[in-house]
Amino acid sequence: MAGKVVSRDGTWRAGENGNKAGVVMPGKFVVGDTYPQEFAPGIAEDVALNIGEGFSTTVPAGQFTGVIRVEESNPIEPGGGTSEKSYASGVGLIADDVYQLAEYRADPVLVIEPAVRLSWRGTSGDVILECAETVNGPWTRVTAPLRDIPGGKETWVVATRQTKLFRLRRP
Repeated sequence: MAGKVVSRDGTWRAGENGNKAGVVMPGKFVVGDTYPQEFAPGIAEDVALNIGEGFSTTVPAGQFTGVIRVEESNPIEPGGGTSEKSYASGVGLIADDVYQLAEYRADPVLVIEPAVRLSWRGTSGDVILECAETVNGPWTRVTAPLRDIPGGKETWVVATRQTKLFRLRRP
């Protein structure tokens, strides 16, 4: 074909000749809802029906939970032409009547949490860092690694609203 257009059959534009844009996936998934995926009379009239949610589905790319299922049909296609598709949140289409997702690599998620830098001087030897909401406790050991700095130690602790007090004690 060498980059040459061989056919434009089935193409259309919304806003021309009564054609309307459709919905690929509704913002709120409700089982039983139907919606047009494309609407160009006599050319493309695909309709989707939300048939289920909360499924666990295994495909070659792995297991996905919270999967939704949609049945698509084309009333102008001979025999109705229905197809079932499965979608996973954050991924998209994972399976249809013919294909299954073979490989998926999730984008890394950057989580930024507020943290408190604690440092203290004049403490030699082993110490345990603990935190609590009130002076009366209960005191919980902080699992953040302590590192030596000149003349003392320091660590970074994820800040929470509940943790208001820190203390050092000898083991």
